[in-house]
Amino acid sequence: MKNNANIEKRIEETLALADNVSPSEPPPFLYAKVMAKLEQNKPAVSQPFFIARPVLAYAAVICLLLLNFFVFILKSENDQPIVSDNSSNDEYSYSVTSIYDLENLKP
Repeated sequence: MKNNANIEKRIEETLALADNVSPSEPPPFLYAKVMAKLEQNKPAVSQPFFIARPVLAYAAVICLLLLNFFVFILKSENDQPIVSDNSSNDEYSYSVTSIYDLENLKP
């Protein structure tokens, strides 16, 4: 019991010390100093290599346009209608099953 009373007394003393502590005040202009330091150490935003050099970006766009042009020309030369023997029969031979089948009314 004496040990319990001693522990409770020490706890009360420790809590009483916390009552006497005053809140700390930050130094003046602390926020401004911290923000200035962060701005100073901020790494530069890196851009992709091809955007940083407009000549490369323009060359890439021109290459893509030329590729599209050649693909269009080759496709138009080989563009012939495909005629199938069963083309007229295939138009009407759809077999679609539906969840709204009226013949099967019972689950």
